Amino acid sequence: MKVMNIRVISAYRTVSLEASSILARIPLLHLLAATRKRVFIRTTDLRNSDQWTNESANAIREAETLIMHRQ
Repeated sequence: MKVMNIRVISAYRTVSLEASSILARIPLLHLLAATRKRVFIRTTDLRNSDQWTNESANAIREAETLIMHRQ
């Protein structure tokens, strides 16, 4: 992943993964993992309460993605 980020931003190998991810506008892995976990939990809760629709799942996904980009 670091190699890909460095190629995207045309940087030296000494640039850290976090810095190269931010400059390449690629979300950090721990933020992406936390977002996907929250999406999974929220959609699972909707399915368990029989309120799940495709639109609600998409709304959850979009809201969590927006939260991730603001972090």
